[in-house]
Amino acid sequence: MRFRRSHANRAVAVPCHPSVRPRAGRPRRAQGCGDDLSPPPPLVLIAPSIVGAGSPNRIASIASFTGASYSWSISNGTITSGLGTNQVTFTAGTAGILLNLQVSVNLNSCPYGGGFANVTVAPAGEAVQFYGVTPCRLVDTRGAIGALGGPALAASGAPDRAFTVAGNCGIPAGATSVSANATVVNPPFGGALALYRGDGAPVGAISISFNPAATRAGNAFLQLALDGSGSVNVNNSSAGPVHFVLDVNGYFE
Repeated sequence: MRFRRSHANRAVAVPCHPSVRPRAGRPRRAQGCGDDLSPPPPLVLIAPSIVGAGSPNRIASIASFTGASYSWSISNGTITSGLGTNQVTFTAGTAGILLNLQVSVNLNSCPYGGGFANVTVAPAGEAVQFYGVTPCRLVDTRGAIGALGGPALAASGAPDRAFTVAGNCGIPAGATSVSANATVVNPPFGGALALYRGDGAPVGAISISFNPAATRAGNAFLQLALDGSGSVNVNNSSAGPVHFVLDVNGYFE
């Protein structure tokens, strides 16, 4: 069998027939490939077109054939699992450098095609992927005093409160943001909360507004600190203390 490059950004294979004598000027075909081996279908390596630098758990795959073996290679990245199978996971390398994946397929000891894909590597934090987690209560200021518990958020004018999100409720250290539900519980005064990344500053955007004595909830995508702390800050504009609850259901990485 020999490989032939197509115009569709993939490699296809021509089946081997050892009983056929090669003509002059043609490369000699591989020996040992059975005559009963049918020609392979066009093979396409499926992979993301763009990933963020350092982003893990990205998946690349090609068609699965019973009894086949798969030989993978990568540039500007690391294959983390799946070598020898039709599907691998990989972690991207440096931003601005093209990541290249290649795979060769062998069936019954005979080359059976292969494929390749070029993946753009964007700066870290871009081209992230969403991962769901079991809904989890991460913050509840009605509970015991602690990093993710009481006391209630202080009234307007007090320092904003920071909560570490990464490392809790299944959110990994490499997460860039989370999908969450923020709740204000029975506040004594009306007002609003602004949630922003732990190493940032409020930009005037309101995450959730509320009236006195009315519990209010809202969904939010929250960016986490870029300094590695994985935290968010909460600013309370109300004239009184506010009990705050934060539930998470997924993250981006």
